[in-house]
Amino acid sequence: MLTPDLVRPFTRHESAIVRDHAFRYFERSGDLAPVSADDVFFALDRHGAPGSLRALSLLPRASWTATGLRRLMELARAPQEQLLSWHVARAIAALPLVDVASLLDVPAVLKMLPDELVKHLADRVALAELPLDDAWARLEKHAAALAAGVPDSLLSELATRRVVEATARHAGPAADRALAALERPDGAGYMGVLATQVLGALREPRALPVLFRVLEAEESELVAMEATRALGRLGTSDVVAALDAAATKAEPDSQVWLHGLAALGMIKLPASEALAARLLPGTSVEHEGARLTLALSLVELGTHDHLPTVLAVADGAGEDDLAEEAYACAVMTGHPLAGDEALRTRALAHREAEQRRAEQLARAVEPKKVGRGWVSSSKKNKKKRR
Repeated sequence: MLTPDLVRPFTRHESAIVRDHAFRYFERSGDLAPVSADDVFFALDRHGAPGSLRALSLLPRASWTATGLRRLMELARAPQEQLLSWHVARAIAALPLVDVASLLDVPAVLKMLPDELVKHLADRVALAELPLDDAWARLEKHAAALAAGVPDSLLSELATRRVVEATARHAGPAADRALAALERPDGAGYMGVLATQVLGALREPRALPVLFRVLEAEESELVAMEATRALGRLGTSDVVAALDAAATKAEPDSQVWLHGLAALGMIKLPASEALAARLLPGTSVEHEGARLTLALSLVELGTHDHLPTVLAVADGAGEDDLAEEAYACAVMTGHPLAGDEALRTRALAHREAEQRRAEQLARAVEPKKVGRGWVSSSKKNKKKRR
């Protein structure tokens, strides 16, 4: 399987399919190292925003150099098309707090940012000073707001990140409260989602048995998805062993299989590849969801030996996106499937179809003005809110 150092050069590959798969490898990882914002901007400068969407999605989690920060501010200062502006806003919103504090001290920077983004940055700095009791109260208040139906938007996403970050700064005591919250009767609701995000941010090893109880309870798909992300962020061999034990007891149509095993693709260890490769052949075609989860985990890990099995799953399920990922993985690992012209043609055709769909979707999205900035909302969602 591929390692991060082997994958990084492919983020500069000329093929968009290969390049995107390389960035996906890091996107589906608990740790982006060794990729930084500089790698994202290299792709953006060479291929433009439409050809760098996968790379741009990594900016909120990227590490920053002085060069990268200057480039980000240049993009924020100059008028950009809507999609790129959205990614720039998300990147600025997630900058490390030390950089945020510096930005807020520069009036020229504040003038060029959307009002709601400046407010978000100031709120992050203020929340960082809160004691745990106050931070936890904010977390509970936000969970109640989400349960009441706050519109899904960039502002809602930023609010969630603020309260989770502020709570997670209290480390062990915050983890204690998050673990207790998941054991409560309302642990399957939005409070459970936020508590799980706190545990994932902290990479709290004590969360392992609790996260598996969440998966095995089959109560909330939202919390199960967050539990999977938290397991992936833990990223240890203990997680892989626990997934092996849980999968042995659970049915292939359970959340353990459909969500929990997806964490294998985030845990870049040989043990993850070995488990996915062992479980996949014995999983019946009747359990297509579980088979797809395992096959996708294998390509996310950069498998070489098991690519024919992955492609067989893609063919059986008619999943052209999985076939595209398998082709990219074959190029990166030097597998003979990289020379399969039929597979290459299939991958290119799927990529072109996805690009047309993305362009149609982009035309269906309007900017909703908020002060000097905006939060995108689709026409369809607007109609529902009326």
